[in-house]
Amino acid sequence: MTNPFLPVSKQDLLDRGIDEPDFVFVSGDAYVDHASFASALLGRLLEANGYSVAILPQPDWKNVEEFRKFGRPKLGFLVSAGAMDSMVSNYTANNKPRSEDVYAHGGVAGHRPDRALITYISKIREAYKGVNILIGGIEASLRRTSHYDYWSNTVRRSILLDSKADLLMYGMGEHSILEIAAKLRQGSHSRRARDSLVHEQGRRTAGTRVLERAQSQKRRNHAPFLRRNLQKHAGMQEALCRKLSRSGAEHRCD
Repeated sequence: MTNPFLPVSKQDLLDRGIDEPDFVFVSGDAYVDHASFASALLGRLLEANGYSVAILPQPDWKNVEEFRKFGRPKLGFLVSAGAMDSMVSNYTANNKPRSEDVYAHGGVAGHRPDRALITYISKIREAYKGVNILIGGIEASLRRTSHYDYWSNTVRRSILLDSKADLLMYGMGEHSILEIAAKLRQGSHSRRARDSLVHEQGRRTAGTRVLERAQSQKRRNHAPFLRRNLQKHAGMQEALCRKLSRSGAEHRCD
């Protein structure tokens, strides 16, 4: 087989001559070797760039040994709740448990925990103290800042704080995951890698100030045009209100 599946068991790793993988990718989805599933897409991207990756799909979050099946990864754990926020996947808008999970084996519900990132990382920390943990995916991205949580009817803080992960990759991860992997391979801890990347991003941003000034000037030049349009719209609205008043129709003009 010229394009084997990514390792999903310890034996798969040994068959490839790998004792310890660089990364273990924990996913709330079943493993499907297709580009619509992040574990497959990012796993193969990392593999193509010289990193070894093991996939841990929908692990039993009640058993810490599930997270030890590949051993301690050399560079860290990559954790995603899957292609859907775990609370959306598990509950309807009426807060009723869903009867199926379309991203699970056979569509069977119950293989993904509530607040999957928090649950998975808690077990990883129990299994391996001090290991690098990087989170990403839709649950991490949409909950990266303080946010309203529909199911608890509260405002929750960033998932990065609640999960106690080291680093959050927001949005599409193809570029950021390779940058972070390179930093980790150089010997940086994930938090130092984060600080280094932020510093580099700051230098790049400083180099774009000329463009920002040009865009700001363009907006200022555009302002008179916007004002004229707003004045025209206000005049049209006033004329419509006068017409409605004369006709006796019920209306509200603020």
